[in-house]
Amino acid sequence: MLGTGFYKQCKYEKDEFCSTENRFIQVATIERLTQLDNWGDNDCMFFLLTKKARTENWEATGNHFKTDNTYIGLKEELASMQLQCKICDVDIPEGNDENEMWDIFNKLYSVIEEGDELYIDITHSFRYLPMMLLVFCNYVSHMKNTSIASITYGNYETKNNNNSSNGIINDLMPLALLQNYTLAAATFEKFGQIEILSNILPIQRNKTTKKERREQEELITLKKFINNFQLEIATCRGAKIVNGESAIKINNTINKVRSHNIPEPIKPILTKLQDCINQYQSESLSNLDLAINWCQKYKLIQQGYTLVQESIITKLCDNLFPDLKTSLHTSKKGKEDKEYRDFFSSLLALDENDRIRPCTWRGILSNNRDIANCFYAEQWVLDLRQQYISLTQLRNSINHAGFISKQTPSEFINNMPIKGKACFDILNNITPKDINRIIANIKSIANKPSLFINLSNHPIATWSEKQLEAAKSYGKIEEMRFPNIDSNADNAAIKDIATDYVEKILELNKQYDVTVHVMGEMVFTYLIVNMLKGQGIRCIASTSERCVTERADGVKENIFNFTRFRDY
Repeated sequence: MLGTGFYKQCKYEKDEFCSTENRFIQVATIERLTQLDNWGDNDCMFFLLTKKARTENWEATGNHFKTDNTYIGLKEELASMQLQCKICDVDIPEGNDENEMWDIFNKLYSVIEEGDELYIDITHSFRYLPMMLLVFCNYVSHMKNTSIASITYGNYETKNNNNSSNGIINDLMPLALLQNYTLAAATFEKFGQIEILSNILPIQRNKTTKKERREQEELITLKKFINNFQLEIATCRGAKIVNGESAIKINNTINKVRSHNIPEPIKPILTKLQDCINQYQSESLSNLDLAINWCQKYKLIQQGYTLVQESIITKLCDNLFPDLKTSLHTSKKGKEDKEYRDFFSSLLALDENDRIRPCTWRGILSNNRDIANCFYAEQWVLDLRQQYISLTQLRNSINHAGFISKQTPSEFINNMPIKGKACFDILNNITPKDINRIIANIKSIANKPSLFINLSNHPIATWSEKQLEAAKSYGKIEEMRFPNIDSNADNAAIKDIATDYVEKILELNKQYDVTVHVMGEMVFTYLIVNMLKGQGIRCIASTSERCVTERADGVKENIFNFTRFRDY
């Protein structure tokens, strides 16, 4: 900016630099900048001129020249410096009203290019223009990815007040940094984005003393764990949140760096962050509640729904029923933890029509029907299911981007704390008596001896040693004669026969954990397997490999070798 005043000769100094004697702070500033770095053809200097500033101090054709005919304008001074960079003069209005203010803004914005590095001198910025320049620089840093390398002010008033009788070039970069701190504070306060806090920490890796290096290491640690915490919430890393390391490290490190030589505006921001995370503990499920509250506060809706649901499962697995895992029948070795979570997830999320029809159950529920029924006998489980299914529907709607269901954004925002609280209230009201009752029922199931019933046209006496050994793994072996189904019998008659067999098997199931091997007439097999599975009784079939040999007389012999049992 170029002003309109009658400027007197002055030298300006900054650190080791001292300018030539000149009327214009712009000349002194340019001398310093070009001494610090090379300015070439791709660089540009813009001078913002009101109409009066142009005549009085740019071209020096006005009253200043008439008063003193030795008065030389800034344009001529710059020409004499033989600068390699471009020199551009930009006309601006006085800025007397809002329209002129936006005109100045547009003039400034039009000359800035993507990625520019800005050097600002605000010495001659009158009235509100210094503030406008500062805010403008912050604006273009986001809109055009610019950076501020320097903001200076020529303090002529220090002339004769310091021993050198020179003016001083004041460094105003702290004002630009204050805007960065303001942005970091606002982004944290409004959106819970703390990663930006790590970017304002004054990390400098060239420190020499032991104390300085230690302080820098602590700032680097703080930056690392701020970023870790942000990502753990953003990506729903539940195990990391339960572990609590990131939050605890942030809390402890803030206590250390608060006494360091860091800019004062950063300290209140760090204190506010500390207030938000100081309740995190090491390896605590309560950390999940804190993370959910964070998501609710900052409207991290998708993360919130995920953490609410997975927290419910985690509390059932790790808090209320930590020993149940050993009682479950799992299908994949090494995947017990996953299948344990899958059990509770399936238990709660199963559609109500399927819940009352055990024959439709699949996977981990199918393998643990009796245990699942112990839970379904509890009213709190049925109440929890109602809320959990509602949460699932909302979570699925988010994950499917609203193409399947039509909930509004406000429904997601309002329902997350309501549904989450309803679920956690139910969990928090479960008593030790409720837990012990379920565990006792499960133990009574586990203590039932196992029974393998062979209901097929192939008596056990005809089985190979391999098939017999496989059958023994299911429990004590008992034969049940396969009925002789009349080929003329209708479906109703076959169903009656199947019903009689089911009643016999259910009677045995009171004393034993029954598995039924069913192989024979197709319609009967279909009916009895569906009836038994509907009662939660496991049904299996035997599989075999056919080996064909041809005798010398040309007759082919088929031999069936047992392979394995397989669930219906």
